[in-house]
Amino acid sequence: MNTAGPAELFCRATSQLATEVRAVQSTYGKHLRAAVAGVRAQIRDMPEVDRAGALRITPPSPENVVWLPGRVWPGEAERAALPARGERPPRVWFRSDAVDYDILPDADGLPCGLSFTAMEPDLARRTHWARATDRRGDREYEKATADAIRGRVGYQWVDRSDTEHVPAPWHHPGEDEQMFSVSPHGTPQYHEINVKVGHDSAGSPVYETVAVDGWAFGTYLSTNPDFWRIAERRGGDLVVTGCDIGGTPARSTARILYSNGFERPVHGATGGVWMQAHHPDGRLQAIEVPGKFDPQWDPHPTLSSLVVIDGEFVTLHPSDFSTPAG
Repeated sequence: MNTAGPAELFCRATSQLATEVRAVQSTYGKHLRAAVAGVRAQIRDMPEVDRAGALRITPPSPENVVWLPGRVWPGEAERAALPARGERPPRVWFRSDAVDYDILPDADGLPCGLSFTAMEPDLARRTHWARATDRRGDREYEKATADAIRGRVGYQWVDRSDTEHVPAPWHHPGEDEQMFSVSPHGTPQYHEINVKVGHDSAGSPVYETVAVDGWAFGTYLSTNPDFWRIAERRGGDLVVTGCDIGGTPARSTARILYSNGFERPVHGATGGVWMQAHHPDGRLQAIEVPGKFDPQWDPHPTLSSLVVIDGEFVTLHPSDFSTPAG
């Protein structure tokens, strides 16, 4: 397998970073602004039929790629053991075009969000949430406690008998614009994404989960042509559905997006976020398959919603980051 440990990855990446920085002959800030301008121009020049497609756009040209910092994110048990050893997850630098993501299509097959998938079940769950003919998450979200969670791991759902329905702050009646979503995993400090680090013996890509702060995530989104394609096509607010990112990660992400030309409110949750296609009582629109961990989802979901467990969505506006004159 053509992969390396975190220390070797860091050394290899920083060496390549130094080489590319010298080749660019520009400051990071100038290069970032040029990259954002480049990908936005790419979207503006794209035919409408391609702009509405559900496939990923061809990766950005080399001059629009940026380097980003993060931490290689081990499993929960290993992370919990690190402080006792006086350690933190190791740092790594990576190229923006090494980040893995998928397009989420709506019921009409049109792109409505990005999924940064750490595990295959994540993509299936988010895809069926996005494809439901009645996406209540466009208009409202629900608040619940952990006591409302039912089922086993891999087939968990939220009992809707006692959830609180909250009008979505991203729903603006009378507007034609529609919200769109960006879905990483999250913690109160980081967004979690998958980054390609090599290939296995069969030539298939191998990924590491990398934790990035809001600055790095906002920078990445600002240079992702699919982010701008969906943002400009949908026209509405951005809802970041990672768990627990409604504090510093969401604020830092929004600040960077606004500095690079995004103009709509950004929303993030302070609790766990559940995105599921389900029946009215909360049971999944899916069936359990004997001997398999993951359920088989209904290929034609009719209802989906967003639920926040032990938290709520907070909203950030461009004006939150403006400096008063004088």
